[in-house]
Amino acid sequence: MKNFVVMSMQKYSKEHINIIKQHNENRKNFGKDIQYLLDKKLDENVNFTFKTLEEMEEKRLNYLKKNNRKDYQKVHIVEMVVALSYDKVKQYLEEGKTTKDIDKGFYKYAKNLEDKYGFNVMDMSIHKDEGHIKENGETQFNYHAHLVFHNFNFSTGKPIASYLRRQDYRDMQTLAQKSFNELDLDFSRGIDKRDTFAKHLKRNDFILKVKKEELKKVYQDLNLEKNNVKEQRKLYEK
Repeated sequence: MKNFVVMSMQKYSKEHINIIKQHNENRKNFGKDIQYLLDKKLDENVNFTFKTLEEMEEKRLNYLKKNNRKDYQKVHIVEMVVALSYDKVKQYLEEGKTTKDIDKGFYKYAKNLEDKYGFNVMDMSIHKDEGHIKENGETQFNYHAHLVFHNFNFSTGKPIASYLRRQDYRDMQTLAQKSFNELDLDFSRGIDKRDTFAKHLKRNDFILKVKKEELKKVYQDLNLEKNNVKEQRKLYEK
């Protein structure tokens, strides 16, 4: 059974905040319906605002002024799309858990990202109305969350995303798994290709084939959401 949690990160200037909110909260792309919304929902979507961009930017600019620094920052918002394997979600729902129980993993992940990297979470939107209908007629939900952070660490005085390394992105994937595991939710991060190659060199072709089939659907759903966000950016820039 697939039980993966997958994270993808996008970076934006503060001018993009209304487009993000329009998609995450109003479920629209520039006033148009999102094509991959389903007729039915797994449950009601969740939208929660912890802090506004206006108050965070005011705080950041006051910080710069107090420290006699100029404002050169271009990236003000970091958005993380966190997707869950529906196979595991479906199992938990059949066992009696609710989506609210599973949602707690997204909250935990946001808190852990704040604690480890200095992000400030502004908005969280959990979408339970996307997916597709399989060939057998079964509904495959793309259960995922949009975590929107302010990109500034007030302890270091630096924009966080500018100083992230490749290892940090890998660690964030692992942190997603740990966040759900802390709540006894058995989701696991995708297999690092470097580890797969090193540990199973002789069986590499076979293992990659299996893993690709196993991860294909999860990444397809996540990439659909990721491409949608990129399209929003292109249209906004135009």
